Amino acid sequence: LVLVDFTFGFLLAFITLATSYFINFLHKNYLAKEEKMRRQKMLKELEFAQEIQSFLIPHEHPHPNIIYGINIPAKQVSGDYFDYLTREDGCIIFTLADVSGKGAASGLMMSRASSLFRIFAKQNMSLSNIIIKLNHEICESTSSGMFITMVVGCFDPQKKQVRLINAGHEPVVFIDSNKQLHSYPANFRPIGIMPIDDEESIESTTIDAEEGKIFIYTDGVTEGYINANKEELGTEGVEKIIKKNYQSSLRDIIDTIVQTLSQADQDRRDDITCLGIKL
Repeated sequence: LVLVDFTFGFLLAFITLATSYFINFLHKNYLAKEEKMRRQKMLKELEFAQEIQSFLIPHEHPHPNIIYGINIPAKQVSGDYFDYLTREDGCIIFTLADVSGKGAASGLMMSRASSLFRIFAKQNMSLSNIIIKLNHEICESTSSGMFITMVVGCFDPQKKQVRLINAGHEPVVFIDSNKQLHSYPANFRPIGIMPIDDEESIESTTIDAEEGKIFIYTDGVTEGYINANKEELGTEGVEKIIKKNYQSSLRDIIDTIVQTLSQADQDRRDDITCLGIKL
């Protein structure tokens, strides 16, 4: 009788333990399947976002010798963008921007900001009004802490003149016919930090020259690595490439910058976006 009780107790303990392990196995298996499904769903959403963004980046301009840009995302979606469109008077309205942060949230804000820019630019608004409208919309919809640094400008090919507003972005570089470099730093704060109502408080910069090239780029260019030692290209490196290749086309100069950074592709930590304009 004692032996029977002992055997029964042992079997009961064994069955209980085995059942516990089996239930735990089923639970972990369920969680693994849930995680796999979640990752697959996220991947599909990122692919969809990537597809949408590809439509937001403009096709190559009919005259790439006048204006040319490139955007290379570091991951599936980009927080950088550039855009341009030609008004009826022949002037080209352009922008290049960098959304703070990385990942899907930055990509979504990039998509919203680029769509808003195109809507406002088509309404023949002044540069300062475009900035105010963009800032208003971004301030209302953005999450705390996110903002956009951007350059918005207008290029008149007939007058050989460019007017621009630099809202907290990297300095705009202009190289004249004598290969002299001129830097135009930010003259306004980034978009989305706080409301703006006074259009007169926003000053624009005018670049007026018979000949020269203008380059606008994100910090993914200056902070990009040029070798396996993680040496950054830096502002001086960008300006050196521009000066050395001044006689080349906008496409060739920008492609040279990208190729310099592509030597360390495996260590790319940010999007590469660059826009060039030829006066």
